[in-house]
Amino acid sequence: MAWLFFLIVLYLLCLVVERSIIGLTSHDVDALRAENSSAARRALALSTALRSTLAALLLARIFLLISVGVWFITFIWRHNDLEEILSRLAGQHISVWWGALFTFFVLTASLFFWGIYRLQLKKTGASAWWLKRLWWVPAFWRTLFHPFLIKEESHDKPNESSGSDGVQSAAASSEKRELELLKSIVQFGEVMVKQVMQPRSKVVSVDFRTDYHELLRLVRQSEFSRLPVQDEDLDNVTGILYVKDLLPYLDEPPEFEWQALIRTNVLMVPESKRGSELLEDFKEQKMHMAIVVDEYGGIAGICTLEDILEEVIGDIRDEFDEESEIRYRKINDYSYLFEGQTLMNDVCRITGLSQNTFDEARGTSDTLAGLILELRGDIPHTGVETSWNGFKFKVTKANKRRVEQVLLQMPQSDSTLAN
Repeated sequence: MAWLFFLIVLYLLCLVVERSIIGLTSHDVDALRAENSSAARRALALSTALRSTLAALLLARIFLLISVGVWFITFIWRHNDLEEILSRLAGQHISVWWGALFTFFVLTASLFFWGIYRLQLKKTGASAWWLKRLWWVPAFWRTLFHPFLIKEESHDKPNESSGSDGVQSAAASSEKRELELLKSIVQFGEVMVKQVMQPRSKVVSVDFRTDYHELLRLVRQSEFSRLPVQDEDLDNVTGILYVKDLLPYLDEPPEFEWQALIRTNVLMVPESKRGSELLEDFKEQKMHMAIVVDEYGGIAGICTLEDILEEVIGDIRDEFDEESEIRYRKINDYSYLFEGQTLMNDVCRITGLSQNTFDEARGTSDTLAGLILELRGDIPHTGVETSWNGFKFKVTKANKRRVEQVLLQMPQSDSTLAN
């Protein structure tokens, strides 16, 4: 049994290290570079060689699972006398007891490994903290599986073939983009619709009683290709209007019955639905927009195919998009000025923080202003500062109804938060 326990502990350590590497943010990497210790240098080297490190950990987990299976076969083969002993104690055929014992163990092990795999390192700097202490785990497996790993070329060394700094810089930039994309793909399975949707305050909808010319004016002003159609209130969405369906009728009078063009097959999804599952729904139903419903049945916002894809590959912009839809100003590496209505998902992406950094404090809020309201319990006035877990939020502009502008100051030392 000692060997089984040892194998399970090794598997657990591999999962923790894997989640730590994936959860590293740009601020974690900067903190590792600034820290003058051997553990930090080793952790930074592992995070730089991301492909070979993750490949070694994957091979290690496969090897450990096979080892557990071999241990079970060996254990059963060496204890044939257990059947006779347990049969006398139980007074019935041993197959029932073996089946119950096997079922119990499989269920327990499945729940254990599933819980570990779902491990979230939510605390800021926790990924770097774990990686500095467990760097020897991936280092051991990389050494063991070295013949099976593709050697990653370092971009810090001079390029002997071309000798061009521009080529080295382009290669390093391309490598960085590939690693960021790999991280986004791995983390995409944990993203909820609530994190990527457009909140209710930003939804542009049209009432089905609106006259035709007013509708055309709204379409030109919003510049959206699809508009939710409501019956008096957004909580009662009756369909989706595709702007392209209006093109043949641009010269019609105000009395034109455009309501016949409304498509009533509306896709409704809960906030808690995973983004990957919604992407599959979009593919199966051949739709590009979903109405997001909260736990009380009200409309929380909308989520489009573009919102889902941007979570993986970054912002998608065309020639008609504004230069920056998210208005913010970077003061320094640790201070940012945001609008109050900025989504927390965008705040984390812009500042380089993990997407679940503020999950413990945000509650049901989706925006930076909502986070402050959750922390304080009231609407703060201009100049009020709020602190949480090393972060400082200063309200620089507000009125009696909402917070309009917030100065976010992040902790300059992530290592202190991890202790």
